[in-house]
Amino acid sequence: MKGHLNRLFSSTVRAELLALFLSHPTEGFYLHGLAKELGKRPSSLQRELENLERIGLLTSSKEANVRYYRIDQDCPIYPDLKAIFLKTVGIGDFLRQRMSSVKDVQICFIYGSVAKGNEEIGSDIDIMIIGRLDLDELSRAIDEAEESLRREINCTVFTPEEWEQKQGTSFVRQIRAQPKIYLIGSEDAL
Repeated sequence: MKGHLNRLFSSTVRAELLALFLSHPTEGFYLHGLAKELGKRPSSLQRELENLERIGLLTSSKEANVRYYRIDQDCPIYPDLKAIFLKTVGIGDFLRQRMSSVKDVQICFIYGSVAKGNEEIGSDIDIMIIGRLDLDELSRAIDEAEESLRREINCTVFTPEEWEQKQGTSFVRQIRAQPKIYLIGSEDAL
């Protein structure tokens, strides 16, 4: 087991590959496409792809003489790894950086299928934002994030007063009860 953990967390290239695969869990990637996407030499990526396949995190298949790699969603540690990824260096960290540039956001979190860890191909990213913010500034940040992540982002925005008024609604009760990935603020601030 220790050998698997050392192989998993000991390489920056491996971490970048995992970030890409975990961000796009239903997509397949081929070696030269990965090299272009990550700006790495194919030889260094090949070693890491083989390591990740050997420990069971990736599967590969040959399609028209090209080997495609995919994250193995049936791997026993996939749900835990994805949760760690999302809360640290994944979509959460990426969006945390983007949202921190938008002024006057008091609370911002991801909810829905991404926060639950059960998104599917084409799933959008649901974000709740509470604050008094410039919607044009928010729109620019979200447009950039959608382009980079290649995913649709749906924002629900409330002022603090609107959020307070909505506390008794089924929508807000559902949101409060489900998993969240906080980008700005915390559960205590809700």
